[in-house]
Amino acid sequence: MEFYPIELRTNYMKSEYAIVEDDNVLFSWGAVNSEENAYQTAFRIVVSAFGECIWDSGKVISENQSVRYEGIGLKSGAIHEWTIELIDNFGNVSRKEKGFFKTICLEEWKGEWIKSPLEREYEAQYFVSDFVLDDMPERAVLHYCGIGLSKAYVNGEAVSQNRLQPAFTNYAKECEYVTDIVDTKQLRTGKNIISIVIGGGWRKNYGHYLDNLSEKRKIEFMGDMALNAQFVLYFKDGKKRIIATDTSWKCMRGAITYTHLFNGETYDEYKENTDWNTDYYKYDNQPVLKSDFHTLKLRPQLIEPIRIKRSIKPVAEYYVNGKHIFDFGENIAGIVTLYASGCCKDKVTFRVKHAELTKENGELFHEPLRGAKAEDIYIAKPGECKICHTPEFTYHGFRYAQLETEGNFCGKVNLEAVSFYTDIDTDNLFKCSDMTVNEFYNCVIRTERANLHSIATDCPQRDERMGWLNDATVRFSAMKYNFLPIRLFEKIVRDISNEQDEKGRITCTAPFIYGERPADPVCSSFLIAAREHYLITGNTSLIKQYYKNFVAWNNYLKSRRSEGIVNYSYYGDWAGPADCCYSVDTIGNSDTKKLEEYDTDATNSIYVPGELISTALHYFNYQILIEFAYLIGNNEDAEGFIKEAYIVKNAFLKKWYHGNGIVHNGSQACQALALYVKILPESEEENAAKVMNEAVEKAGFRLQTANITTPMLMNMLCKYGYGNTAWKLLTRTDYPSWGYMIAHGATTIWERFELKKNSGMNSHNHPMYGAAVSSLYEGLAGIRVIVPAEEYEINPFVPDGINYYEIKIPTIRGSIYIKAEYKYERKTVCISVPFGIKVRFNNMELKTGFHCIDIE
Repeated sequence: MEFYPIELRTNYMKSEYAIVEDDNVLFSWGAVNSEENAYQTAFRIVVSAFGECIWDSGKVISENQSVRYEGIGLKSGAIHEWTIELIDNFGNVSRKEKGFFKTICLEEWKGEWIKSPLEREYEAQYFVSDFVLDDMPERAVLHYCGIGLSKAYVNGEAVSQNRLQPAFTNYAKECEYVTDIVDTKQLRTGKNIISIVIGGGWRKNYGHYLDNLSEKRKIEFMGDMALNAQFVLYFKDGKKRIIATDTSWKCMRGAITYTHLFNGETYDEYKENTDWNTDYYKYDNQPVLKSDFHTLKLRPQLIEPIRIKRSIKPVAEYYVNGKHIFDFGENIAGIVTLYASGCCKDKVTFRVKHAELTKENGELFHEPLRGAKAEDIYIAKPGECKICHTPEFTYHGFRYAQLETEGNFCGKVNLEAVSFYTDIDTDNLFKCSDMTVNEFYNCVIRTERANLHSIATDCPQRDERMGWLNDATVRFSAMKYNFLPIRLFEKIVRDISNEQDEKGRITCTAPFIYGERPADPVCSSFLIAAREHYLITGNTSLIKQYYKNFVAWNNYLKSRRSEGIVNYSYYGDWAGPADCCYSVDTIGNSDTKKLEEYDTDATNSIYVPGELISTALHYFNYQILIEFAYLIGNNEDAEGFIKEAYIVKNAFLKKWYHGNGIVHNGSQACQALALYVKILPESEEENAAKVMNEAVEKAGFRLQTANITTPMLMNMLCKYGYGNTAWKLLTRTDYPSWGYMIAHGATTIWERFELKKNSGMNSHNHPMYGAAVSSLYEGLAGIRVIVPAEEYEINPFVPDGINYYEIKIPTIRGSIYIKAEYKYERKTVCISVPFGIKVRFNNMELKTGFHCIDIE
């Protein structure tokens, strides 16, 4: 038989990225066991550091597949190993498997913030320090924070292949430092050099886009680049040595003469110091200055890093009007690697421009980038060349790249796209017998990946790329089916709380750039991120830590109530089909246009009044807070929330419920919203669902919902027995629909349903409408969490006209696999239940193993 542990996680992170900040360490695991109905009865964990055991749990009799570390204090900046062995209910003993984690800096921080006196606008800065070793250390650890973005080297070798580090935060509130274990083989007796390059990133991300801020204010985290680091060397005799940033460090300029997150990067061979990070003395350098930069907190980066995940060769290469175009076949976020070999007979400039769309004649269509230049430049000196260059501190959203070669170059040149994102990938899966739905799922996955760069962005291509919280209210609920965003949700909640003021007001984006303070009331995403974290892990720690922040936000909304109704709204249900919207010239001042005057930049829903959606989501917040309060044992708060929710519910019903299941105007959006937040009397839900379905039918199975209510509509149709209606919406190819996007060549989800040709709201890589993917999991598979991380309910549904679908849903203990088929005049569902998970199906409890069952 096969029996071995899998999904070995430390604080919910796989070994490749696992990092802990103190001795409060949680180990968790799954297993492969070929015995049916097997479950764990005991385990043993041994933790060691440098080959020495520091904790042996002994044989622990338990079915629980997680345990907290109870050993001695962990070593600072070190890799620790843990070995696990399991015993099942049949007495079988598993083979042993190993997991790993590293620790942050657990000792005094001695680094100072330094800056370069040479800093010029958008030019990368190169920081260096040297030290002499008489004896080789046993281990070496580099902790560093270079803001905006940094890359570190020891004796000329990069210490990591991670990208765009550290993670983006509001630097004025907190900065995150990176911990890298350095291979001692990179060191040598005698002189050694540590070097760190810094690019502007969000620290210097200035541009015309900032003119669009609704209030003229300074972005508090922008300013001069700064570095804080310490390189810790540990020796066999127990001594340690710290090389920390101070005014003894040197700085210089280098080949990266321009770097901007939106505009791109320039690498100039004429400014290149080829061995600057091994022999910097022969180049012009100056002592650094002590920086006056101050952050409230310097903390470790615990989120998974941004990693290069794919290299993509062009599927087509062509010339149009003398322009050399490369088509990579799909929309991604990343950069392009330039390959050139031959002879530069004089100065040669290779210029790479990026775009996600082309014009009718095949040329790049740049207008949707707004102010983002999205242009990378490589300047080569005369002579034989063999170039393989990838920009370091920028990224773009693109499918197409245009190469311009200026100067006398003779040789071969090629481009290859590189996709990178925060690495929270899983082995999730969706396939069915409808190709439109399959491609919809593929588009959603590509879109989410392209919008995960230490924050969950709205788009990767134009001069925006911010963590919008209004879109996220439905996006976060869907994200857990495609990824395991545990650490991401922790960071998002922390980012939002960093922007919260003493009145409890949060902001529309976090870190705060665009939008308002207070945020639109639809930003329930603050609470939802914590709730989804709990549903994935079963751990209430995030809820406990930020409980007061969640309460403060909803209390602020309470302060904005008038007779129980929240009295303000900015975006509401945003950016629906153009004929379902009106334009807003100034936030809060609506000018409703006649139908014939609608344009494709209209944004606010004509079907859902702003106050209605604000009030409904204020009520929804109370439902979440009631759950949170009970989870952490605060029953008194829960009772208070119940009373407040009752006030809001009654006010909502009094103003907008007309009886017979009709909410306000009986639109798809109003009906779905009311059902989703469960604000209607339970006895009226079936009537309301019927009205909702009729609204879809009356519209000719055409969506009339926007960013918030579209996923709600899809899920509520499925929940209340109208799954075939939802399936018709999902498979539709006429405007407005996801199939319409796909029929027009989409490889990622669009910001609007319209196929537009302007610079307005015209991102073709935007996650908000991808949140409807949750209907594949909650609607088709009927999956529902009963006990977080332990027990699920599955009620699969097979729509008319489909032969099969298969779904794989990630959990921290392994994936649940579901396959439903209509074959040989029988409907069958097969469910693979991972070790340690229970699944309820048709009043049956399914344990570990593969189960095939006939369904009606």
